[in-house]
Amino acid sequence: MKSQTFFVCLLAMVIMACAGIGIPDSSDPYKKIQYSYYAMDQGRYTPAERLILGAIEIFKQRDDKAGLAEAYATYGNYHKFAFNKGKLTKAPNLRESEKYFLKAIELFTELGNKNGIAKCHMGLGDALNDIDKKSSCQHYDLAIQYYDENGEKFYINPHFKNFPEMVRAFKKKYCVGIE
Repeated sequence: MKSQTFFVCLLAMVIMACAGIGIPDSSDPYKKIQYSYYAMDQGRYTPAERLILGAIEIFKQRDDKAGLAEAYATYGNYHKFAFNKGKLTKAPNLRESEKYFLKAIELFTELGNKNGIAKCHMGLGDALNDIDKKSSCQHYDLAIQYYDENGEKFYINPHFKNFPEMVRAFKKKYCVGIE
């Protein structure tokens, strides 16, 4: 009897992790992006990806370039991380991460959103760190170069007082001795 109960509980956990149970959904693509980060924080990559792809599709249908740039940046972040939740794992796909950050940079550039460009270069620096250190460090430099303190605000790690400080800390940690 205990083995049957264990199996039922395990099956329920797998279904919940994949199905997105407990993760809100919305027809608002900006909410989908927000909820995808919630899912990623929980290590639930399947609902996170479903939400991001849903947002991308809606932004494309609406021809909302600003939203599409945000969704591409989110998908770049999604591909940058490994998800380890028990037996449910997903390895990072750093080339896919790079692809989507570059798509986001293209749109942010077209829109003149310097801080969007800056945060994508920061993301690229992180994504490329394990596969191309020199390029990674160049992206950290570009993140600082593009950042506009008077531009659009966005979330940064709360351990840092501002974006340039955060980027410099990453550069100091990962780019020592890289020319």
